[in-house]
Amino acid sequence: MKATLIGGSAGSLPAFQEFFESLPARCGISFFVIQHLSQNHSSQLASLLSSWSALSVDWAKDGERVRSDHVHVAPPGHFMTVKDGIIGLDVQGPEPFRHRPIDFFCQTFAGEFAADGTLVILSGTGSDGTMGSGLIRQAGGKVFAQEPESAQFGGMPLNLIRAGSADFRMRPAEIAQSIHSWGNVGSFSIGNGEPDHPADEVFGNIIDLVRMHAGMDMSGYKPNTLRRRIERRMGLMHAHGYREYLQLLRQDRTELSRLAEDLLIGVTSFFRDAEAFRIVEQEVVPEICSRKTENEFARAWVAGCSTGEEAYSIAILLMEWFESKGMAPRVQVFATDVDDSALKVAREGVYEKEVLENVPQGMIQKYFEEGSNGFRVRKAVREKIVFASHNLISDPPFSRLDLVVCRNLLI
Repeated sequence: MKATLIGGSAGSLPAFQEFFESLPARCGISFFVIQHLSQNHSSQLASLLSSWSALSVDWAKDGERVRSDHVHVAPPGHFMTVKDGIIGLDVQGPEPFRHRPIDFFCQTFAGEFAADGTLVILSGTGSDGTMGSGLIRQAGGKVFAQEPESAQFGGMPLNLIRAGSADFRMRPAEIAQSIHSWGNVGSFSIGNGEPDHPADEVFGNIIDLVRMHAGMDMSGYKPNTLRRRIERRMGLMHAHGYREYLQLLRQDRTELSRLAEDLLIGVTSFFRDAEAFRIVEQEVVPEICSRKTENEFARAWVAGCSTGEEAYSIAILLMEWFESKGMAPRVQVFATDVDDSALKVAREGVYEKEVLENVPQGMIQKYFEEGSNGFRVRKAVREKIVFASHNLISDPPFSRLDLVVCRNLLI
């Protein structure tokens, strides 16, 4: 079952009205609505939504089963959950979520619906929904932000956009049309009803533009990952379809550079190319580490480290060898790149779940901490790596190295 959570606060009633009046009767989606209201507030929200919507609408009830083509409205002051298709209600949320019912609901909503869930954040003040958007995206879902200029209060959608968590930013009517398309044909429409899966020719033209502009060979990247990153930029640039976005890229080199950066960040991963890392782990690392005396460090240089995944992968393999021998890890990794924005991501060490698809579950638990924005590399690993800006052509190389990795430079 597909589901959409719509959250709003101050000034959201006009946005709710525009959304539901633009949403056709049947799309096979369950809708959940949360508006910031105190428990003592006498609200007419459910009856108002019913008058605007072609769907059935009612206040959500504790123990109620989720229904498709129905709008479940959270009662004022209640905190909603969903598990195994059953809605739960509580009049008091835990302290961290006392004023963030949208974030609170996202915790169970993301787990329940995963890639079949979407989040819509409408007019409001504050940042409720921003943390939850990270959970939705980690689970594979999509996130919509109301175009801030169309909102009476743009704080909530604007915070979402600034956090980089909005896949699309649109007016409420456009969001409704896009979600209706997703419910009926399995793909989102972009403004003018064009589906989000482009014709191969248009998609190929966009990829070719990026390849020629940035010198990136993306032949081995997953098409769905590339499409998702392209769609995010389309939403942020208000492009009404892939063809319009292709025309924009041909005219705007700044946007072309931003797309290239997004694609690069989105498709890197830990332990990329399993066979290569198997050889490093089984043959290279033991040869390096076994020769080290008690006070010597295993030193590696990852040139062209991009956003850090490869550097962290190398550090983890070196640390694993020392720990397997009952020794404290004596590891030092230098990771360099000319792209300061990529280095900033690397130093933070926070990554989406899909980037960890090649990492064994045991390593994820050992070397990563799950948070609201993704999975962060633990401090014990981050401390082993020095990320620095470095130009291979003009800057001197590092010395006394046991391993040099330059795969990203040879793509």
